[in-house]
Amino acid sequence: MMRPLPFLFLCAASLLASHSALAQCTANAGPNGYTICAGGPQQLNGTANGGQNPYSFVWTPAAGLSNPNIANPICTATVTTVYTLTVTDGNGDVCTDNITITVLPTADATLTSSNALFTVFNGVPTFYKCSANPNSLFFFDFGGTATAGATHTITWGDGSPNFTATGASWATQSHSYGQGIYSLTYTITQPNGCNDTQIYSVFLGTNPAGALVNPGS
Repeated sequence: MMRPLPFLFLCAASLLASHSALAQCTANAGPNGYTICAGGPQQLNGTANGGQNPYSFVWTPAAGLSNPNIANPICTATVTTVYTLTVTDGNGDVCTDNITITVLPTADATLTSSNALFTVFNGVPTFYKCSANPNSLFFFDFGGTATAGATHTITWGDGSPNFTATGASWATQSHSYGQGIYSLTYTITQPNGCNDTQIYSVFLGTNPAGALVNPGS
């Protein structure tokens, strides 16, 4: 016996309404945004609701993300970026959301020297020279970046008092080292919390016998 047509219409309407409810997926890229120092890292936490499992996640642009095809990549952006999270559910329905990653100016604790040679020795950036004198002056110059109000600290590594200065940069500094190799630490502490620390080696060898070798003097 055939069912009445109105019943068939009701069944069809019910199925359409059920699919419509499932199709309403929503993507959530997280809070309104994050403020980070250049390079972060900051984990993003994307989620999806409604629609039909399984969900696929795609973040764009991919630059600065550890994996743009997962819900929670690690962000190491170096410039302010708006990321879009696109979610596709099991029915093929698509939903999106955005998040802004604001990158603050970062410090760069780079040193240069006008009277010493430079190399990378055992993986450490190294200033070096040879001299017949048991002590020699090394001149150091600011070669990185910092913002106004930043605090600069150099720990010379030979037990002498630290050098400190405040500002975007500082004037050439000289420091006397004896023969041997020393570990110099340069730290920039910025008002915005974006800091940088670099470790250098400083080597003074004898002339002509001393040399920067490993092991040895």
